[in-house]
Amino acid sequence: MMREKIIRRALRCIDEIYPYDVEVNVQQFPLAEFADEAARRVLLSAPLHAIPLTRSFADAPLRENGDGTGSVELPPDFLRLARFRMQGWRRAVLVPVADDTPAYALQSNPYLRGGVAKPVAALTHGGTRLEYFSVPDDPATIAEALYIPFTSLDDTFPERLAEVTAWVLASLVLGVSNDGKGAEAAAARANELMAVL
Repeated sequence: MMREKIIRRALRCIDEIYPYDVEVNVQQFPLAEFADEAARRVLLSAPLHAIPLTRSFADAPLRENGDGTGSVELPPDFLRLARFRMQGWRRAVLVPVADDTPAYALQSNPYLRGGVAKPVAALTHGGTRLEYFSVPDDPATIAEALYIPFTSLDDTFPERLAEVTAWVLASLVLGVSNDGKGAEAAAARANELMAVL
């Protein structure tokens, strides 16, 4: 139902971009093929307060390194970290660092790595593992671990994000249809809507 609603709305978005163009044949646009990608992009870029659906992975087993650091395997439907806090940390990590950044390289130095006041979490192994830096005492325990799940666009998708997702979908489809100006116009409208979420 939500998937079909967003696809129908994306058709209307394309009509808004080309209100008088009779040559635009909307029936040939591959909207269904790009619906999941549009939803994924919106969930990755939307502010966390606009995404109500989160799941916990606090019961996932930890792999400790013995120096206050360790890692946890992420669920298969993991898309984005919402909140991660280890027992003993003063605050939660909301945005993990990537494993190809200088911030991640600093974590190998025991004097510069994250700690209880400024903890660091890093997405590694292609986004399938979360490494944490660092906890003061062994054994390490996860206090809070929430993530945004996504496998496909279904009825659990937030209604609040439907409009912006339709515009992102329109932008993607117009882009693959070699319509750069239309794709830019749809992307601009999506960015406007994302800014007011």
